[in-house]
Amino acid sequence: MKLPFWIRIPFLLWSSYKFLRFFSVLGVQAFDKKPDFVLSPEGVSGWSGRSFHHVPWSAISTLHVAVHQPKLWGFDIGSPKKRITLYGPETGPRRIFGTLPPRKIAINYAYGPFPEKTETILRLVDQYRPDLIKEEDLVDPA
Repeated sequence: MKLPFWIRIPFLLWSSYKFLRFFSVLGVQAFDKKPDFVLSPEGVSGWSGRSFHHVPWSAISTLHVAVHQPKLWGFDIGSPKKRITLYGPETGPRRIFGTLPPRKIAINYAYGPFPEKTETILRLVDQYRPDLIKEEDLVDPA
């Protein structure tokens, strides 16, 4: 890096801290003996950032479904996968001197590490909140 020494050292320390914090939180979440994603008649529970949240069905504002195609060296490998994000209420104070809104609770579900297909999860969400589901989300992308 062609940065001055007095900028390089703090940047290196800050990036090392962020890197170690990310992997330590990931390790705690993986081995805490809590479920990572729960759908129940009361609501949705799961990890949002560094904390575990439970959001009742009435507090869920939106549902976003994104399709991801895994690639290796520019070639498609495997079938496209869906990632479901359920957004809850805003939590905490306004950020950066009151200029940005508070963060929203965002509980993610990705098919990779979990055994249930995303279509099954979307059909379960449809039982409790049919207004969140779009018909094109229920179609398999493959």
